[in-house]
Amino acid sequence: MYKSLGVPFVGWLSVSSTYEPPRWAVETGRGRTRGWECHVTLYRWTVSWHGRGQPYWKLVGFERKPSVDWMLDEFDASFNALAIASIRYHLDYSVLDRERFRESFEDLIARLSEPRPRFTEEEMAVLEPPGWKFEDEFIPQPDGSFRMKPRVGEERAIYDAQQAREDAWHERIQQARHDFIDILPHLWS
Repeated sequence: MYKSLGVPFVGWLSVSSTYEPPRWAVETGRGRTRGWECHVTLYRWTVSWHGRGQPYWKLVGFERKPSVDWMLDEFDASFNALAIASIRYHLDYSVLDRERFRESFEDLIARLSEPRPRFTEEEMAVLEPPGWKFEDEFIPQPDGSFRMKPRVGEERAIYDAQQAREDAWHERIQQARHDFIDILPHLWS
C-alpha cells in the first residue's frame, strides 16, 4: 500500500506498507536537486517526508527563471548566460568527472563572462568634459530624433580605440562560444 499527499511549502508526505529503515537523506532528481527526505518506521508502516528541492537554474545562480520565449527571442544575448549555467551545473551537480575538467571549465566560464569593454575614465573626461550637455554631441532633427555630430581629432581617436577594443572582445567571446560547443559532448548527466 502506498499513499502520497502534497503539503504546501514542505513537499510530499508518503505512507507505505514497505519497510524502509529510518534515515535522513539528500536526494538528487531529474530537473530538481538538493531536496531532502526522512523515513520513519511505525510498526509495519513507513512514513516519509520529501522536501522540495531546488530547480537547476537556481542552483547554478541563474538570475531569473529562464522561459523558452525569452531564450528564443534573445538567444544571442542569453547564450553566454545559458552556457555558464550549464557548465556550473555540470561542475557542481552532475555525475561528470568534475576534477578532470574543472580547470578548463572554470577558464571557459571566465572567458564567457568577460564584460564588454567600456570607455576609460580618461576617455570619458575628454568625451564629456565638465559642463557637457546633450546638445553638445547631438543635432536635433526635424522629426524629433537626434543625430550624432561627426567626431574629429582626439574624439575620433578615442572612438576608434574603443571600436578596436570591442572588436577584440567580440573575437574572444566568439572563440569562447566555439569552445563551449566543442565541450558539449562532455556535458552529460
